[in-house]
Amino acid sequence: MSKSRGLIAIALVALIAVVGWWVRRPDSSGASDDEATRSSTGGSGSGGRRRTSKLDTSSGRGQRVAGTVLFDGAPVAGATVRLVSQSAGRSSELRVTTDGAGAFDLGEQRGASLTVVAEKAKLTGTSTRIDLRDLDPRPALDRLRLVLHACDAAIYGTIRDASGGPIAKAHVAVEWMHGGSEADDEGRYELCVPVGGSSIEVAADGYAT
Repeated sequence: MSKSRGLIAIALVALIAVVGWWVRRPDSSGASDDEATRSSTGGSGSGGRRRTSKLDTSSGRGQRVAGTVLFDGAPVAGATVRLVSQSAGRSSELRVTTDGAGAFDLGEQRGASLTVVAEKAKLTGTSTRIDLRDLDPRPALDRLRLVLHACDAAIYGTIRDASGGPIAKAHVAVEWMHGGSEADDEGRYELCVPVGGSSIEVAADGYAT
């Protein structure tokens, strides 16, 4: 009887050891913890993966922001690229111009969510949001591709004050893009806009927006 009890005890210990190994065993798929964090199963029946990037919440990690501006697959020289950040209700902006190969470099940046805007006269501008806290951005923040579009729709006119006088150098922009067009010395402007509805913002020094 004691021998049978001993065999039962040994069997129980072996079973507990197997269960413990099963619970602690590595993921049989071979995916690392980082890969599991960045991707998850796609929608029903898709079998694909949806990327969910890790974020650096310290906001102290700098990343270079650079890339190319294109139109119809070709690089656009002389385009204006703006890096717009908004913090505590205040907006700041860094502006550069693309070179002959359509390339731009905004240097190393720190912070969180920013907007990169590309625009050129007679073309419809574009913008993209980037998050400098993203540890694995795609595309990489130093290889952005900003695609301008044909000017299929435009608005134009003159910016005037309450007395009817023109406002020189007033800024006109599609609100969500932060970029836009600058009026000339007579307050005249022309702005390419996306086809459809747009909210337009007009601003000038010394005036309410």
